[in-house]
Amino acid sequence: ENLGNIDIWNLRGKSRPMDKLAPMLIRRAAKKNYIAIIIDPIYKVITGDENSADQMANFCNQFDRVCTELGVAVIYCHHHSKGSQSGKKSMDRASGSGVFARDPDAMLDMIELELSEDVLKQEENKAVCAACREYLDAHFKWGDDLSQDDLCSSYQMLNYCENRLDTAQFDALQTELGTVRERARALTAWRIEGTLREFPKFGAVNMWFDYPKHRVDDVGVLGDIQPEA
Repeated sequence: ENLGNIDIWNLRGKSRPMDKLAPMLIRRAAKKNYIAIIIDPIYKVITGDENSADQMANFCNQFDRVCTELGVAVIYCHHHSKGSQSGKKSMDRASGSGVFARDPDAMLDMIELELSEDVLKQEENKAVCAACREYLDAHFKWGDDLSQDDLCSSYQMLNYCENRLDTAQFDALQTELGTVRERARALTAWRIEGTLREFPKFGAVNMWFDYPKHRVDDVGVLGDIQPEA
């Protein structure tokens, strides 16, 4: 509903180094009254060697220039360095010079969590139960027939559906559940950690990517899972 507030400048095939892009960006955005400009990804506009502190300091100065002249926040997206990231602090995962850790006012790091088979089965079970409840709700009153434990068991829910639905309805539900199971198996899990200069540190935020949306893990399933090695 807020897409109308976002202008996209697609530079695929037309990218320029940031020292050339900054003045063009400033001219283009001068009268737009933007509150934020997002550059994603920065390797497309990087000026110089990303492992050189001097060159990356000059590169980051271009972001300061855009901030100052337009009065906006500049948000850029950068990638992790190669290799395992699980043993590093969130601010040290960026590829290249340490300038990328020192220059920003705030950093949000997003790292994938490795899901076990047990967790995937648990999410599949929850998804199947939810789909069964939704299907039953659409066909008749049934809510008092099952206990709370049964409502959380895909085995019990499917057994109940098989007994209460006619053959055509149950076949239709099974077809729907095939898609539900496939979607549950496609879930990925992520953790956001932050480094803030002027504000208190916040705790890690765990979330699911359930295409096309991210949703916060408000149950706590992902709390003890470690990032991929």
